[in-house]
Amino acid sequence: METPANIFSLFLESLGGRGSRFSEQFADSIVFDTPITGKAKGREQAEDALDRLVQWFRGHNARLEYGRMISGDAGYTAGEGKAFLQLDGWDVGLPLAVAMDLSQQKLTGFRLYHTLWPVKHAHTLRGPLFEAERATLPKDVAAYHLALENGEAASAAQLFESDGTVREPSGGLSGGPESPLSRFFEWAFQAGGVSLHYHRLVDSGTHVAAEYTCYRWANKEIPPQAGMEFWDRSESGLFRAVRIYDDVEQPS
Repeated sequence: METPANIFSLFLESLGGRGSRFSEQFADSIVFDTPITGKAKGREQAEDALDRLVQWFRGHNARLEYGRMISGDAGYTAGEGKAFLQLDGWDVGLPLAVAMDLSQQKLTGFRLYHTLWPVKHAHTLRGPLFEAERATLPKDVAAYHLALENGEAASAAQLFESDGTVREPSGGLSGGPESPLSRFFEWAFQAGGVSLHYHRLVDSGTHVAAEYTCYRWANKEIPPQAGMEFWDRSESGLFRAVRIYDDVEQPS
């Protein structure tokens, strides 16, 4: 029996070309969804999608790093890692996030999140992965969600430590001791807020992760698009960091 952390490690090993037993963790009814392969239903389709995904990462001589796992109730687990891709002779970092659904020690759902911007130099639309399901948000995440919805830069920044950071999907970091986060949120909200539906959420107390659909930005309806977000809390209860995994383009 593999733990969620071990299953995530097996996945990263497969992407790195080291071979693994990752596909052995698939339930017959698995739904496997990634930005590269799209949605695959059932073991046979999922194994084919995994093969194509592995070939894509191997084609970029990917090196993988394990990050952190957050495990919740009912077999729901979220994880973070990072791929380093060889692009035009350079080692380019690509942040990765996964969401896993486990039942009877088998994967019934596996969703990978990352941008394709560093590879394509363009955003790639990825449709929503959920329909009506909505997550109940912790108080601080709900406040963050409201600030995003209303485009309130000051309110969003106040939820963070003074040296708090926001990491964007391609790895760019805003905030820190030399650059107040209010500047980042003012830029992000310059034409209006960002509207999200949160669907699945896991909260360990010090770390939170949630999958979402983004459907409006800058007061403009956009095609609904899938994403995932991770929050780190400090001892004070404020956010220390937020990391975003999607490929949503800010409307012009």
